[in-house]
Amino acid sequence: NAMLPILTGYGGRDYVPYCTGCSLCNAAGQGGGSGGGGGGPSIPSAVTVTTASLSAAVSACFAENAAGNCQCSGASCGVLSGPISQWSFTGTNLDMGSLFEGRTTFNQPVGSWDVSGATSMKKMFKNASSFNQPIGGWDTSSVIDMTEMFAGATAFARDISGWDVDQVTTYTDMFDGADAFNAKYSCTGPKCSG
Repeated sequence: NAMLPILTGYGGRDYVPYCTGCSLCNAAGQGGGSGGGGGGPSIPSAVTVTTASLSAAVSACFAENAAGNCQCSGASCGVLSGPISQWSFTGTNLDMGSLFEGRTTFNQPVGSWDVSGATSMKKMFKNASSFNQPIGGWDTSSVIDMTEMFAGATAFARDISGWDVDQVTTYTDMFDGADAFNAKYSCTGPKCSG
């Protein structure tokens, strides 16, 4: 698995997938951070979603509660129900781009979500300035676009070094303005220079 190139291209240049052999390290040199999937109990049966039905469910959740702390009872969130942290779904070729973009008070635990069918996470948490939940256990092996995924997510500072990013082709500005993350982590290794 390729390691995520953390600061390669820092300063607005493109994040490029050539940081093989790098490791995510705490800026103080102690390694890692808090990681893991986390996120609450799992629901036994998963609902199959499409990009449209997932996006509609997330929008309905935020219509119910601006911070994403929704209950989604009945069919209020379409095919998904219950708190957003407990949603159990699967899907293929999912575009999760902009799902939480601009949701400045969103900080719900979504680490248990099955994102293995996602192909895009472009701008997923862009400007979600309160988000700082553990998502290090996500299966990102199908994702090809992580452009601006955490841009402006000023609170996010979780360890995502275990992500499989072999398929990712675009990292442009992935951590641009992600102040807490950029202060805590650095990319180390022979191919990490800018």
